[in-house]
Amino acid sequence: MRCLLTASDPTSTAIPEVLASLGIDFISSRDLSVDWLTEEVPGIDFVCAVLEGAEHEEPPAIYVEIGVALGRKLPLILFSQPARPIPLAIAGLHRVEVDLDNADAISLHMRQFARRLRRVAPRRMTFQHPGSSRNFEEQSLGGRNLEDMRQRLDDLISQGSDFSGERWRGLLRQYEIFLRDLFVTEGAQVSTVSAGDEGYDLAAWVDGASQVVGGPVLLQAKFDRHISSNALEVATEHLAVAMARRALNFAIIIYCDLAEPLARKAISRGFPVVTLSAYELIERLAEVPLKDVIVNLRNELIHRPRAHGSV
Repeated sequence: MRCLLTASDPTSTAIPEVLASLGIDFISSRDLSVDWLTEEVPGIDFVCAVLEGAEHEEPPAIYVEIGVALGRKLPLILFSQPARPIPLAIAGLHRVEVDLDNADAISLHMRQFARRLRRVAPRRMTFQHPGSSRNFEEQSLGGRNLEDMRQRLDDLISQGSDFSGERWRGLLRQYEIFLRDLFVTEGAQVSTVSAGDEGYDLAAWVDGASQVVGGPVLLQAKFDRHISSNALEVATEHLAVAMARRALNFAIIIYCDLAEPLARKAISRGFPVVTLSAYELIERLAEVPLKDVIVNLRNELIHRPRAHGSV
């Protein structure tokens, strides 16, 4: 397997070390003997792009090379420092937020990417980020692996009682990453909110369902030691405001109540927002593809009787 590495300074991160340790041959785009932007480089299996600097510090060539990779339908993995703002034009790409000096963490993600690449041929779709008029392509790494995803959820729940403060915030972030990976594994294209409070955590384009619901699906992750129905109703109102700002039609709150992880909590507000537990989502995915899960949830919502006084 051969990788084209695009970065402002490849030697400043642990990524070359990781690629070598995994037996992946790589070449930096700046070391090519041909003009990568106008000539194809034979034998490239995927592109690894690295954003190691702060916002606005990366050379424009990196973004150009990302665009060339997508245009040539080459699989792409994007690494960036955690919480680094990402330009809107590439915000929908599946990326890995990790300490770029942490070889073990990078190796874990790179191994998973390479394994999926060997197992599944990439499938291309067009995704439009909410609020943007720009379309861009992203590879969808299909392949159902629900047992592994359920185990990841079990592990997160088992850690919940042992964390507080900063470590608890890290656990919340892990839950968001878990949901993003679950949707990507199921063939969705997912955009992550990189900074600020946008009223939602993820936006997903699910081919075959987004056309039905009228656009990307906004996702809100809720992970807490106890989540009441009232808390879900408040979250629903906030998510509905975010939807209205973007003229979107459907959203899902995916919650994990550590006290009652299998409980199903009904809400009565009349917004185009569905709430379901992470375990229920996995159960539904075990029966039908994600696109059918989304359409079924939307159909259940519009046929559900409104409670008296709901808006």
